[in-house]
Amino acid sequence: MRAGLDVAIVEPSAKHYYQPLWTLVGAGVVRKKVCEREQAPLIPRGVAWVQSAVGSFDPAQSRVRTVGGEEIRYEWLVVCPGIQLDWDGVQGLSKALGRDGVCSNYGYDECERTWDTLRSFEGGTALFTMPPPPIKCAGAPQKIMYLADDHFRRAGVRDKTRIIYVAGTPSIFSVKEFAATLDQVCARKGIERHFKHKLVELRPERRAARFVHMETHEEKVIAYDMIHVTPPQGAPDVVKRSPLADATGWVEVDKQTTQHSCCGTERRSPPGEGPGPAVTARVSRHGRVRPRPRVHGAGSQLQGGVPRGGAGAPSRASTRRTLAA
Repeated sequence: MRAGLDVAIVEPSAKHYYQPLWTLVGAGVVRKKVCEREQAPLIPRGVAWVQSAVGSFDPAQSRVRTVGGEEIRYEWLVVCPGIQLDWDGVQGLSKALGRDGVCSNYGYDECERTWDTLRSFEGGTALFTMPPPPIKCAGAPQKIMYLADDHFRRAGVRDKTRIIYVAGTPSIFSVKEFAATLDQVCARKGIERHFKHKLVELRPERRAARFVHMETHEEKVIAYDMIHVTPPQGAPDVVKRSPLADATGWVEVDKQTTQHSCCGTERRSPPGEGPGPAVTARVSRHGRVRPRPRVHGAGSQLQGGVPRGGAGAPSRASTRRTLAA
C-alpha cells in the first residue's frame, strides 16, 4: 500500500464467498466448500478491518456510522455494498426453497440443493426464471438452465423433459449480437422462452408458478416439476435511505467516472465512489475477473487521473462451451 494512506474496510462478514462459482455448485461441477474462504487473510496488509456493517452515510459531514454505533470519518469514500436479494418479493418463495422441486443458486446455503434437485429429476417440466432488472450476473439464470440441459441428457431424461425459461426482460440478452447467439443455443437445445413476464407467486402445493406480463398485466400460470428461481433484487436498504441515493434508491454516480455527484464542480463533501452493483451505472457481477475495473479509480483520481476499465460477462452454454460477452 502506498505510503501516507490510511485505509479502512468496513465489512461484517467473517467469511468470503466466491459467488460466481455457485452456478457450478448447482450443476454438480464443483463442491460448495471451494467457494468459501476466511475473510481475514484477504484483508490487505496495512488496512484496518472494521468488522461491522454500515448503518448510515453522512456525506455532508464526511462520515459513516456502523450498525454498532461507531463513527468513521473519511476523506475518500468507496461505496460497494453489493445488491440486495428479496426472497419475499415472490409470494411463497422463501418458505418453499429447498423442497418440492424449488431451488435457487442465489444463496450459499441453497446452491447445493439445486444439484440435489437436478440429479433427482426424472422428467417433466423444468422451469427457470429471471426477474426484471436489476440483477447481479444477468447470465446466471440461463447458465444453470444450460448446465441442467446437459445433465438431463447425460441422465437420459432429456427426451421426456420440457425446459422453459421465463424472464422479465424483453429478450434473452440486452446486447443483440450476443442475444442472437443465445437464441440459437436455446433453439438447438429445444428450450422454450417467454419474455416480459415477472414471477409473482409460487404455489408449491400444486407445483405451479404465477407470472404477470410486464406490459399487459395478463397473468399466466405454469405447472412445473422443478423450478429454479432467481429472486428479485434491488439496492440495499442502507443505500436507499441515504443521501447518496437518487430517486430510484441507487447510489447516484457518473457512469464514466463512477463518482458521486458530490465530486462535481460544486464539491459539497469529500469524494465518494460507487464501483459495485449498488450504483445507477449499468454494471453486473459475473463469473469472470474483470479486466482492471477499479485499479485506476480512486487511486488515479487522487493523482488527478481518470478511471478506466471494463467488465466481462461469460455465459456457460454447456459444460464445455462458454460465450464471453
